[in-house]
Amino acid sequence: MINTNTYGVIRSDLKRVGVEDQFKTLNLQAAGLAQADIKATGKDVKITGFLPPLNGSFRPPDRERPVKEIEPLYREQAEILAPHVDVFL
Repeated sequence: MINTNTYGVIRSDLKRVGVEDQFKTLNLQAAGLAQADIKATGKDVKITGFLPPLNGSFRPPDRERPVKEIEPLYREQAEILAPHVDVFL
């Protein structure tokens, strides 16, 4: 399996650096790169769409965001990646 390199493609992080408008483009580019890598191998390899932690990695439980807040964010990213991946991680 090959993962999309979308670990850091988080809308709020992109907004913080002024490139939030690139959210969809970056997700699609990551999926395209994974597909190109598979094509280069000539093998039957599956693609995992990586859905990143939305509030930082390895954060204490008190930093978790409510499901009603993060579900739409994950849904948005999953809908962009879904046509290009086999499974989500």
